[in-house]
Amino acid sequence: MEKLNTFNGGSTILLTPKKGNLKSLKNYRLITLYNADEKIYTKIITKRLQKVIGILIDIHQSGFVKNGKNFDNTLTANFLFEKNFIIPIETNGCLIILDQEKYYYRFD
Repeated sequence: MEKLNTFNGGSTILLTPKKGNLKSLKNYRLITLYNADEKIYTKIITKRLQKVIGILIDIHQSGFVKNGKNFDNTLTANFLFEKNFIIPIETNGCLIILDQEKYYYRFD
């Protein structure tokens, strides 16, 4: 496999204001500008991965997957907690459910 030219690996991130109070970080959007070569390469890799994504990623992993529905996972977790289907066990782990105010933006 041929090594990619690292010259093309850069990007620029712009902080773009939205409407409203500009003193609040919630009123800003990050936009990443990529080199045209990198955008084409990323698109090729994405198209190839879509053919095998069902094998590589479990059906319950819905974040960052096209047509993934995070809401389904939230409903399942709430149902399990409400119906006491989750049996407490002694462990050093924890479960964190975050209420995200905004999901990620996607540009095509």
